[in-house]
Parts: sequence; structure tokens; C-alpha cells
Amino acid sequence: LQQQQAQQQQLMTLLLQNRQEESGKIVNVPINPEQVLETLASAIIEFRYDAEGSVTFASWFSRYEDLFIKDAERLDDGAKVRLLLRKLGQQEHERYVSFIMPKHARDLKFNETVDTLKSLFSNKETLLSKRYKCLQLEKNPSEDYITYECRVNKACVEFQLGRMSEEQFKCLIYVCGLRAEKEAEVRTRLLLRVEEKEDVTLQQLSNECQRILNLRRDNAMLEATPTQQKISAVRQQKGKFKERKTTPEKRDKQETKPKNPCWGCGASHWKRDCPFRLQTCHKCGKKGHIKSMCKAGEFQQGKHPQATESKALEVNQCSAEQRRKYIMIKINTKNVRLQLDTASDISLIDKHTWQQIGSPKLRQATVNPTSASGDTLRLMGEFDAELSIQELCQRGVIRVTEQPLCLLGTDLVESFELWSKPIDAFCCPISTASSTTTLESVRAKFPEVFREELGKCTKTQVKLALKENGTPVFCAKRPVAYAMIDAVDQELDRLEALEIITPIDHSEWAAPIVVVRKANGTIRICGDYSTGLNAALQPHQYPLPLPEDIFAKLTNCVVFSQIDLSDAFLQVEVDPNFRKLLSINTQRGLYQYNRLPPGVKIAPGAFQQIIDTMLANLKGVCGYMDDVVVGGETENEHEKNLSAALQRIREYGFTIRAEKCSFGKAEIRYLGHIIDSRGLRPDPAKIEAVRELQTPTDISGVRSFLGAINYYGKFIPNMRMLRYPLDRLLTSESKFLWTKECQESFEKFKEILSSDLLLTHYNPRLDIIVAADASSVGLGATISHEFPDGTRKVVQHASRALNKAEQNYSQPDREGLAIIFAVTKFHKMLFDRHFKLQTDHAPLLRIFGSKKGIPVYTANRLQRFALTLLMYDFDIEYIATDKFGNADILSRLISKHARPEEDYVIASLKMEAAVRTIAKSAVAALPLTFEDVARSTQADSLLRKVCKAMKKGWESYTSSNRELKPFYDRRESLSTVDGCILFAERLVIPEQHRSKCLEQLHQGHPGIERMKALARSYVYWPSIDGDIAQYVGSCTQCAAAAKAPTHSAPIPWPKASGPWQRVHVDFAGPIDGDHYLVVVDSYSKWPEILRMRTITTLATLSALRSIFARLGNPVVLVSDNGTQFSSAEFAEFCASRGIE
Repeated sequence: LQQQQAQQQQLMTLLLQNRQEESGKIVNVPINPEQVLETLASAIIEFRYDAEGSVTFASWFSRYEDLFIKDAERLDDGAKVRLLLRKLGQQEHERYVSFIMPKHARDLKFNETVDTLKSLFSNKETLLSKRYKCLQLEKNPSEDYITYECRVNKACVEFQLGRMSEEQFKCLIYVCGLRAEKEAEVRTRLLLRVEEKEDVTLQQLSNECQRILNLRRDNAMLEATPTQQKISAVRQQKGKFKERKTTPEKRDKQETKPKNPCWGCGASHWKRDCPFRLQTCHKCGKKGHIKSMCKAGEFQQGKHPQATESKALEVNQCSAEQRRKYIMIKINTKNVRLQLDTASDISLIDKHTWQQIGSPKLRQATVNPTSASGDTLRLMGEFDAELSIQELCQRGVIRVTEQPLCLLGTDLVESFELWSKPIDAFCCPISTASSTTTLESVRAKFPEVFREELGKCTKTQVKLALKENGTPVFCAKRPVAYAMIDAVDQELDRLEALEIITPIDHSEWAAPIVVVRKANGTIRICGDYSTGLNAALQPHQYPLPLPEDIFAKLTNCVVFSQIDLSDAFLQVEVDPNFRKLLSINTQRGLYQYNRLPPGVKIAPGAFQQIIDTMLANLKGVCGYMDDVVVGGETENEHEKNLSAALQRIREYGFTIRAEKCSFGKAEIRYLGHIIDSRGLRPDPAKIEAVRELQTPTDISGVRSFLGAINYYGKFIPNMRMLRYPLDRLLTSESKFLWTKECQESFEKFKEILSSDLLLTHYNPRLDIIVAADASSVGLGATISHEFPDGTRKVVQHASRALNKAEQNYSQPDREGLAIIFAVTKFHKMLFDRHFKLQTDHAPLLRIFGSKKGIPVYTANRLQRFALTLLMYDFDIEYIATDKFGNADILSRLISKHARPEEDYVIASLKMEAAVRTIAKSAVAALPLTFEDVARSTQADSLLRKVCKAMKKGWESYTSSNRELKPFYDRRESLSTVDGCILFAERLVIPEQHRSKCLEQLHQGHPGIERMKALARSYVYWPSIDGDIAQYVGSCTQCAAAAKAPTHSAPIPWPKASGPWQRVHVDFAGPIDGDHYLVVVDSYSKWPEILRMRTITTLATLSALRSIFARLGNPVVLVSDNGTQFSSAEFAEFCASRGIE
């Protein structure tokens, strides 16, 4: 209170002085600028920007403008700037400082600072938006009339009634009336037109709408009408045929989806939906089809376009180059682009493509194709190949020709059952752009951003902010297995050499580390900041860009590039004042991160702010986290925009990952949408998992499907009637019989599940829910939004089959894998967003949801999964299986062609290789082979039960089963690899080989505790501690060497008088097959440790010569009189150097 009174007194003195000066009475009162600054600062509230709440800098500054102009008149410009910036909120200040870079705040004058802040923190709404909101004004029930009057008055001022003409008002009403979803593109173009040209008229807007409609119709006509212009269709012909009796109209009634293209125009839709229903054919004069589809005269000539036997091939001309459809297909794991040609009965590749895929061995071709002129199309041969399109896999025959033809014919279209699929679902025009932009050309122009080393942002550093009640959390180091100590040391040395971490002596904060081994034998180290720091940090309230904002910047673009930053977070430095918060505790002591590490919850928001600042004011460029997208309306504009983006990236010091970048593409997939020259459309992959659901083959499959139907029941009209045929299967006492009514009900439900009724677009402002589930054959996941009224709708479905190795995972491993599949599949929509993660496997809550960090003895796979989840902000919750139908159905009814995407295959193989490396490193220290342990594990009755329980679940376990209890208690730390069981990183040894292991561990005759420590680095079985104690107790050599009990107290060594006076030497080991010579100075405790391949006397003397050459000869050398130290050579060595 006294302090407030003092401040008020100072303010009154200042005001009195100003009043006296105005009246002409000059009073010589001494002025202290800092005192005036403090006084004025106490009278101004802090500015916090809120555009949606109409809190702009202009509105805030108008409240204090007189204070800055009059009351602060005696302050110079620099002091006024300091006062102004002092009253900015933390985020507003950081944003301003980043905005004016490379200038400093003190470089700008007061008026310049005010103008910049007004521009930066202004109301970003367009004039049209303000006018629209004004017309939508309504009085709130709790609002009085005066408050309502004020809102109306303010809205009308922003409406700018005085500037609005009658024509502009008409345009406003016209645009606001276009609310249908199908008119979204038209509405967007009209808004752009109104924004660019204020004097636009209603007639001009109407003409623009009509122009867009005409363009759509022309586009559809060109797309459907194959004109005789350029390349190659291959069509089979046969002299006789049998005319089909089933008309397209009848097929419409019999089937839910068209199996064949529309006979009116050739597109993939029902005839009733054909835009050329009333079109007059220019060949026969009849209505209902176009010339290219006309069959007049064809029957008389004895031809049929879909004959099945190959006698001749005819090469015709097709549509223009830009209208061709291409499919990316894998031939023997190699990506090949083939032109889709439904008039060709065989699939072809040219010689060059054949060589690129490894020149598979050819056999003599079984067909003799000819061209339209009758000339034979010479084939080099044919070969059988493993083929895959997206997630579909088949075997097929590929023919090779010397002609430049790469065609996907009807043989493979039939094999992959592509007739019933929308063409955009499997055609990939992504790689068909004719842009000259290539990786090589970009790399040559900007070699700095493609360099191999880690980049470093040169423009800014990240700051951390603690909550007011945030208290330091110091976690002890976690134990590291002896077998991994060297690898951990090497990784710490590497990170230190890259200046990513720095050793420190003291810190109030410390997080433990999580260590996982990669497939190549190296390791990865991450700080587990879930142990305390994340909870103590203030959230970084910087908004991620909305998808609609990104898509708006790419409107009208036809060429695109995507840029991916490598190890993005680690390229940003942390402010030195905050680095100790990021300390990690290792077996070598404390280190602090100098760069922004993954796993810190403010990292995504802080990084997005840097990306937005870096890319500010660049046309056709937008960034979402580490993914930068560049677009251009022409190739030249795209080249210009791409160069500008890469120039900014170079200026900021970032480096990019070349293998994940793509340049000059005609189409990209981004945030669940496809963007190309035609605009924006949903990605068919969003509903592919539902569309590919297979028909249930047993009661379990039906029950799982109905579980999903129950989950969405409130949205499905007439659900009881629709599901009646499926319900009868559950109540029937007879054998399982799938009828036609069941199939119709199943197909109807699939159509509903993939319709707009249950799907919604991604909106980061809504609550996000991710559900993941695993079955014995596949994984399923959904990402959904929860609306304010409590309803939920799915944004995207996803599923994939388990490979052979994954099918052998334990149930916790499979459920964990499902969660990792979900978050990586939906990564772009989840990163830096808080979401709810749902699972029906309760044990995962203790592993992934622990606020105390990742449990130390978690199974290796689950520990890797938990490490991946550190970068996400989520709450995990358990959902009972019977209420989990939305994800359960996707994991069980996997498509018969389902196949993991390449990224997941690679990730799975790498993880399996890493886990296998751990297992084999444990076996390397034992007198066994990996195969010996695997065979014995399968022969051991107890371990067979353990494997079964891990795979099927522990539900059948009871506390009375004592032999399984040790494994049940450790079930969260168990995993399997190639038939062996791992407890964390220790190999579980079958009873048959335990005696050999004990014998190996007791080499060198260690004591009980030391032998237990060695065993804990490599092996485990339930009674291992007791077996070790019994083995050591029964060792005759240990008993013979045991000393008799002492009759007097042991006498300690006298304290050395100085360094290197008395030195103790001994051997440690074996560790990983090696011994270590340990030399310790008694006075300073300084250690010298050398790895020894052999421990002979000569090798020992060589090592001591090296140490003594650097540090000098000791006065006294103490050893345990081992054979190396009691030999004649050793005695001669000491005597020659004067060592006692």
C-alpha cells in the first residue's frame, strides 16, 4: 500500500509540473527520466493482442496516446520506445522483434515503432467480412439496449457506409447468398474479385459465375471426349463375339457401384448421372452418347471392344498429353509409371524401363501383337513379376518391347479389380508434371541448403517460460546396461561435437534419458521431459496455420513443390538463459541442450512461429511445421517462388532433407486433400480403409462390424431395419450363412460409413480424438472431431495389415504398434495439437500415460513407441472393447490385398533389425547361438506358455499359477524376436542352457554380487539370483581362495603425501569379451582406464609404459599379485624405473 501511495504521489507531482508549465509558470523541479518511466509504466496496462476479440494495438494505443504525447513529453524517443515495448505481452514482444529483424528495436523511432505495431497487430478481417458480420448482428438476450446500440454503432463504422455505393451493396447481397457447398469455388473467386476491384458491378459478378460454369462444362467435355491427336492406345480385336443381354440400366438396379465405364461418355459414373444424357451424337444422330462412344456400324463389322482373346493389337491416337492418366505401380519393388490404357489387352514396358528395374530374366513371349498397319510389334520377351498398386498386391505378366511404350492394360486392370474404383483413387498425376524443376537443378542452385551437416538458425533463438508455480524437477540418472555404456558414450560425444549438447556441473533441472538402439548398432538418445519440465512450462500460444489459409495461398496454382527440413527442431538454438531447463542426466553426468530437442511441449509452436516469420510476404509459399509448400500459376512463377523460398531458407541457415523433397509436381497430397490445377478435393485415401473392408467370414467378424455400426448409430437413419439381416446371423443356431440380404446390408453400411453423413473436414479448432486398435491380422485407426454438442465425426480412416513378424508380436506390442501407426499416419493433423488418444488395452495407460516418464524396464519395442510419442501432446484413455467398434472393425476386416505402405514396411524392418541386434548382442557374450536359444525356447514347456500368453493375452492367467507369476509380473517388459523372449534388453534363457550361462558368467571367479551385475546386462530367468548364489557357493576354487576370518581390524593404507606417490593397479572384466586395465592415483583419485584385448604380462607392461610416459613413474605401485604383476619381467620393469 505504501508503494502504491508513493507511485501515486510521483504521478501527481508530474501532472502538477505539466499543468504549471502549460500555465506559463516554470517550476524548477528536477526530473529523473527513469522515475518518470516507472511512474508512467505503472499507469499503463499490458497489451495482449486478440484479433477475434477486437483487441488491436490501435485500440489499445488510443487509450494511452495522450499519456505518451503529453505526460511523456520530456522523455526522449528512446525512452518512449522502451516504455512502449515494456508494456507489450511476452508473445507480442517476441513477434515484434522477429518481425523487424535484422533491425533492432532501438533502431526505430517512436513514431515508426507505433506505425509498425499498428500494422502488425491490426484487425486482419477483410472489409467484406466486417460488412457481412454487421448484417448478421442480433441482440443477445442478456444484453441491454445501450450495449446493443454501441455494438451496432461500432459495426456500422467498420461497415464504412459512407464509402459504399448502391452497386457495391448489391454485390455484397449477391455473394452472401451463395452458400451451397458446390458453389464454394465460385464464391472464393467472387470474393477475390470484390477484394481486388472495389468498383465491380453486379453484372460483372454474374458474368464471372457464368464463365466459371462454362469452363466446368468444357473441361468435362474435353475430359470425356477422346480426340484423335497423339499417342497410343492398344486395343484387342476378335472376329466373333456374343452380344451381352444385360443393359446398363439393369446393372444400375442390380449393383451399388458401376463395374464398367459409362457407355455414354466413358467416365466412371452411372449413366443416369452422365452430363451428356441429352447430347446428340455427331456420328449416328441419336441422343444419349458422344461420338467416341458410338457403336453404330461396329456390330455389322463383327468387332467388339472388350474381346478376351489376343490376336491383334492396334495402336491408335488418344487424347492430348495433359489428359492422359498414369498409375504408379511397383514392379518387383521398383516404382514404374505406366499410362492407363483400357483399350490394351496386355501391359507393356519399354527396354529402358526394363533395365532400370534390374533387367529381370525374360522368356519367349506368348503373344504376337501387331500394329494397325499389320506390322508385328516386336517383343523382347515377357516375365512374371510381383506387382503392387498402393496397398493392392498381385502377380502378373509384363511384356517388354523396344518401342517407347509403357502401358497398363486390361489384363492388370482386371487382376487388380480397378473397374469399380474411381479413377482418381489410383491414378497418380503427381509425377506427370512437365516442369523443368528437378532436384538436381535446385541442388546446383542452392548447394548450401542441401549440405549434409545439421543446419543452424541464425536469426533467432527460442526462449522458454515457466509457470508462476513451476518448481525445478531433478531426476536421477537411469541405469544403462553395461553392454550399452560404450555406445551411449559415443553418442554423447557425437552430440557434443555437433554442439547440440554441452556438459555442465550443476543444474536445478534434470530429465532422465531414454536410450534405444538402431538397426545399424548405433543408438539414439532423447530427454524424457514428461518427468516434470513439460508440466512446468507455459504453453506457447502461437497458432498453427489453418488448412483453409494454406489452401487459399495456393489457389490457381498449377505447379507445386514440397520442401522438408531435416531434424527441424535441432536446427534452432535455445537462448543461453534457458538452456539449463533442458538438462539431461546421464551416466557421465549432466548435459544441457543448446538446440531445441524433440519432446519439449513448446517446441512445435515456437518452431512454427520461426517458419511463419521466415516465409512472411512470400507469394505462393506456406509452411506447416517442417513441411514447406511452394506453388505457382505458371512454371516461371513457380521457379521464382521456389527460388525465393530457398533463398529465405538459406538466409536462416536451415538445411533440408533431399530425399523427402519433391519439385515441379502437377499435384500434391496435403493435410488430407489433393491440390492440383483444378483446385482442392478430398483425398480418396481418407475413406479407402472403409471402402476396402472385406465381407465377414465368421460370427466374430460380424460382431466387430456391428460394433462400428453401434458407434455411429445416432447418425444412421433406419438403422434397425438395415442391420436386421446381420443381427439374424448372431442369433442363428445353425452354421454361418452369408446371404444376399446380408451382403446388401453390408454394402449399404459401407456406403454410409464413407459418406458425408459421418465424415467431416479437419478443423484444428475442434477437439481431436484418435482411436487405435490391433487384431491378430491388422491395425485400425480413426481421427475424429468432437463438436460442441458432443457429437463426433470421423476425419479419416486408416488401416493396414500386419506383416509376418508383426503377427508374432505380443498383444501389448501390437496395441502399441497400432497407436504409433495412428499418430504417424495422422501426424500433420496432430503435431502441436492436444488430442485424446483412445485404446482398449489398459496396460498401455501406465506406459504411455505416465506423468513420471517412461518406465525403466519397459519392453524394448514399447520403449521405442513411448519415445516416438514424446513429441505429441495427448491424454490417453481406456475404452472397453465392446464400445470400440470404430477402430476395431478396421483392424479385423482387413482387405485381402491390404499391404503396409512402404514407409511402414521400412520402419517395421528397421525396428525388428534393432531389436534383433539387441538380442544377438546378449547372445554374443554367451556360449550359445541365437538359434540354440530359439529352438530351446520352443521346446521349453513353460516358455511356450509365456509366448502364447504374450500373443493371445494374459486374460486366462490366475494367481494360483505360480510358475507363470514371475513373467506375468513383468509382462509389460517382455517381447519376442525370432522365437526368443526378451525381458527389456536381457535374453530369457531356457532351462536347458542355464548351467552353461552360469559357467560363462563365473569365468574369472567373480563374487555373488558382481556375477549378478554381469547377468543383469545379458540374461534373465525367474530364479537367476538364487542360482547364482548357489553356483558361487559350490565353486571349489572360490572356496580355496577365500581368506580366513581376520583376528584384528584391517589396517587401511596410509594417506599419500602427494599426487602419483602411490598408484593402485588391477584388471576389470571381462565386459563384452574385453578386459580393462584400471590405474588409480591414491591421492587425487585420478583414474586411467585402457581397454585390453589380452592381459598377458607383455601387454600389461606396454600399457603401463604408455601411462607412465605421460604422467611419470609412481613411487609405489600396488597390485593384487596376479600372475602379470608377480612375474620376473614385471619385477625387472619396476626395478629399472625405481618403483617399489
